Amino acid sequence: MPQFKFPKDYKLCSKNSIAQVFSMGKTAMFYPLQFRYLPVTGSSAVRIMVSAPKKRFKRAVVRNRLKRLMREAYRLNRHIVCGEQMEQKNGLYIVCCCIGPQETDFATIRQSMVKGLEHIAQHTKKHNGTTT
Repeated sequence: MPQFKFPKDYKLCSKNSIAQVFSMGKTAMFYPLQFRYLPVTGSSAVRIMVSAPKKRFKRAVVRNRLKRLMREAYRLNRHIVCGEQMEQKNGLYIVCCCIGPQETDFATIRQSMVKGLEHIAQHTKKHNGTTT
């Protein structure tokens, strides 16, 4: 049975790690979510950062709701990615950004999250990440 917790250890917080993901990571798009991910060696953690840009969503209430929905969708489906990474003893950094033009419901976000995580799991399994 997968663990459904989302403690600080699962969150991508380091500015250097985030910069690495944006500079060297790969991109996948599953509307309304955009994923950037970077397999890392030397770490067995899978960490994620969620984002809703102020440019698209002016109101903080809407941004916070979207981020909360993305975190919940990831929390419920993290076993898709974590199972593969634990077997390979590699880490993975993921940045998930909501790019849709308006607020979206949970069902759509969850469906996009599942598709994105499955894509990331397949891609990292095939290429066995080799970056720092």
